[in-house]
Amino acid sequence: MARTNIFSNAMRQPGTYNVGPFNIPDGVLGLKLWVDRTGLEAIDPSILVFSAIVELSFDGGTNWVEAARIDTYEGAEEHPDTTPITECTSLVTVPAGSGRKIRGTLTVFEKAKFPMDYDTWQ
Repeated sequence: MARTNIFSNAMRQPGTYNVGPFNIPDGVLGLKLWVDRTGLEAIDPSILVFSAIVELSFDGGTNWVEAARIDTYEGAEEHPDTTPITECTSLVTVPAGSGRKIRGTLTVFEKAKFPMDYDTWQ
């Protein structure tokens, strides 16, 4: 897999951040959106920090469909065995074809520091 950085590990102010659209290269069959949540350790786990939406187009950008979403809340989260959850991920399968594009919208609700990347596979 090839990892591409979308947002560096920097402080984000509340607001909306748009990414893309970008062409999806031939041969790419899937994407994994990845967010490092180690910097989101806060007191109130009921507060939504950000929402990321990934959209795909299969006709060169005329029409778009939501393909993935990550909603991340403040505070530490744990697996059932009590090990900390350090990342959020979402996998997207991309059908073969021409005219494929990807874009994203990140809405930040609370000031927070985190990086966001995506991986591709063929």
